[in-house]
Order: sequence, then C-alpha cells, then structure tokens
Amino acid sequence: MQTPSPALFLVLGLGALTACAPSSKDSSSGGGGGSSATISFVSIGSVTVEDTTQVGAQIVLSDVLEEDVDINFFTNGTAFEFGDYVVTTPPPVTIPAGSTSTLVTLQIFEDGVGELDEQVTVTLVTPANAGLGTFTQHQVTILDDDETPFTEVEPNDILAQANMLPGPVGEGLSWEISGAGLSGNFDIFECNVSADPNIGSCTMFFTMTPSSGITEVVINVLDENGNTIATYDDDVGGTAVLGTLNVVPSQKFYLAVTVEVAGSNYTLDVVGV
Repeated sequence: MQTPSPALFLVLGLGALTACAPSSKDSSSGGGGGSSATISFVSIGSVTVEDTTQVGAQIVLSDVLEEDVDINFFTNGTAFEFGDYVVTTPPPVTIPAGSTSTLVTLQIFEDGVGELDEQVTVTLVTPANAGLGTFTQHQVTILDDDETPFTEVEPNDILAQANMLPGPVGEGLSWEISGAGLSGNFDIFECNVSADPNIGSCTMFFTMTPSSGITEVVINVLDENGNTIATYDDDVGGTAVLGTLNVVPSQKFYLAVTVEVAGSNYTLDVVGV
C-alpha cells in the first residue's frame, strides 16, 4: 500500500490508497481522432466503511482537449450492486472540453449484516477520442462494521477455561475478539454454530491481526473434543492470517490462537459467510 494523498483521490468520508499520478506527458497510448491524450484514475484503490455515504474515484485527462471526452466504465467484485453500493454517476461520465478531470461516485449502503470485507472494482473503457493511461482500474474496499465486539478473559489457555462467545456464530453473524498474546500460550475461544439451518450451514472465516510489528500468529481450529481440525500459521505484519471452516447447525468448535511475541495485542475476527 502507498501513502494516502488526498490531492490525488477525492473521498467523501473515506481514506484512500494512492499511487503517483500519471504524467501528463505520457502520450504513448493515444486514442481515436489522432489525440495523444490519455485518461487514468489518480489512485489504484481506497478503503471505506459501510456507513460512508459516498466515495469518489477521480479520473484525469493528460491534456486539455477542445472537445468533450465521454468515458464509459463498468463495475464488478465481491460487493453487490444495489445491495452493497450503487453507482450515482452512471456511465458515461464526461470530462468537458477545456477540463482535465471528472469523478465516478458510489454510494455505500449499511446492510446491518456481519460479513467479510468486500471489494468493488471500477474499470475504465477506452473513449473515442483518448487512450487509456496508467491506472485503468480503481478498487474500493468496503470494511464491514457490523461485528459484535468481545474481549478475551484470562485465563483461557486450556479447553476447560475457554472463553465462550456469548452468542452463536453463523452466516451474517460476526465477532471481533480483542486479545493479548502470551508467547508459547494459547488463548482458546469456544464457538457454537447457530441451530438455524439457514444460518448454521456456512463457511466460517477466521482472521488474526497483531497490533503492531512482524510476528508469527497461529490459529488452531479444534473440534468439540479438542482435536485439531486445521492449523493456520503465518508471519505477518499488519496483515491478517486467514483460515476457514465449513460448519453445520449446532456444531461446536474451538479456536486456539497464539502470537510469537509476548504481550502482542491482536484482533481475531470470526465471520460466517
């Protein structure tokens, strides 16, 4: 990820991940009508949360033209249009004659459902009188904000002392567990899948992110008897290690997690999809 640059990417209530703006001198991919001008997003991606009202992705034209530039685009990704977002500037968007920029805007919806973070990618289509520049796609990551918080209670390093989540897990149900790791010790959490077959038959996703620094994190998934089903082990630095488990209604399982560096706080997300 590169350093946010609000001068390059406009977001209403949003943080942007930006890259360097394409040079206005780059005319290697000229478009129709003999023009050497190119269009490009000024950033490769941005991050927002569900309760954001709008997010905007700026498109720039490398040269001033004496005619309008109409720009078509399309969206795809793991986020659902009309469910998670809607395009409020439908294609084509126009850079008027004499101007050098325009904006694609999306409205992000709060759905009230615990879920994985989602992405929507906006992809530019070559206009009739310009070419495509450096950044032809912009990806918006929508962070879920519907997780139920839970704070670890020590001691919980043996199965008999496991912290039981105070509610079921399943599709649309998500938990954000805050814990403090002790090197060599496991924090154990008991998870009970919803008995509702419409919710309990799903895939559980587990992500564990240390608060700072690069450290080894481990997620052991245990069955109701404490036997290991799967182990996910990775060295991370601000990036989550991901594990999954297919579950059925009323199933019980445990998550045993640890970090390499003693005293490292972590966040453990448990999400059903």
